[in-house]
Amino acid sequence: AIPGDDVEDVLWRLDDGGELSSALRVDESVTMGLLIGENDLGFGLPPRTVAKRIIKLARFLLNRTRGRLLINGLLPMGGIPPAMSPLRCPAHCHPEDEKPTFLPAISDINSRLHMASRSFAAEFGARRVSFVDC
Repeated sequence: AIPGDDVEDVLWRLDDGGELSSALRVDESVTMGLLIGENDLGFGLPPRTVAKRIIKLARFLLNRTRGRLLINGLLPMGGIPPAMSPLRCPAHCHPEDEKPTFLPAISDINSRLHMASRSFAAEFGARRVSFVDC
C-alpha cells in the first residue's frame, strides 16, 4: 500500500498499471488481504460510495486471481480534533458530537462489506472469500 491511496488508486495500479503479477493471478495458495477505504472516507466520500468502491476492487481481485481473498472491515479511526473538524469531518461523521467520529460511517461500510462477502462466497466459493471485522 502507498500512504494516501484511495480504492480507485489501487484498482488503477492493479488493472491499468500492470501491478497484478501473472504469478499472483494463477497461484491458488495465495491469500490476499484487502484493508482499504479509510482514506476514501476521510476524503469525504459517503459510506455507500466507499463500500461500492471496495466491493468493486474485491470483485476485480476475485475475477482476476485464483487465490483467497480476506476482506477486512475498516478499522476504527480516532476522534477528530475540534480544530480539524471542519476540514476532515464530512457530514456523515457527526461533527456536532463532543468528539467527532467516523464510527457510524465505518459501521455502515463494514455492514455492506460483510453482506458483499456473503454474496461473493456464493458466487466464487466459500473457500475463496472471507470477511473479518475487528
